[in-house]
Amino acid sequence: MKKILPRLALLAAPFLVYFALFFAFEPYDYFGVKGGASSEDSVITRVRAYLSAPEDAIILGDSRMAHFDMNAVAEASGRGWSNLAFGGASLNESIDLFYLAAENNPSLNTCYFGVSFYTLRAGDSRNRMEAIGTVVKNPVAYMLNFDYNADMLGELLLRDPGRRRLGGDRFCGRGRQRAARTPQPDRLCRHAVPKLRKAGHTARD
Repeated sequence: MKKILPRLALLAAPFLVYFALFFAFEPYDYFGVKGGASSEDSVITRVRAYLSAPEDAIILGDSRMAHFDMNAVAEASGRGWSNLAFGGASLNESIDLFYLAAENNPSLNTCYFGVSFYTLRAGDSRNRMEAIGTVVKNPVAYMLNFDYNADMLGELLLRDPGRRRLGGDRFCGRGRQRAARTPQPDRLCRHAVPKLRKAGHTARD
């Protein structure tokens, strides 16, 4: 037994280290101990926040609803809200998310539902809520999910000062944009101004 335990500890060490890294760098504050997520508009972040502290009024929809200023909404309405809208949400996903919210908060009494013409069509049958519902309620499923592990590694590389110094920015977690990929204003000006001048000369001619 004395020989087996050290070997088991040695075998478990890489997994423990990896899960410790996952816990430290997962971008959605899944466990609610970081004081805020680096990806606040993620469906995982919003549903987990709702499950831990549900409000009796919710907002559902795609990115048009997700970008509401919730402080302004609460001030104007005089009550607390949970914004469960997220970018690219289909109609089916929003409906299933409503049922998930209602099941976990019997006192839910108000729901504003944003529907866009883009998602209100017969061909849009996307529905990821079965997988999302499993992940938000099962930490093991979350930690073993490939996409969320990719996002964690992306967050880890973002915080690596040596990688930022070298300008290495090729890795990106799925569904997340990196600031280094955004064209800088001076670069935009250098490229845009000559084209505008050329267009102006052409128009005058």
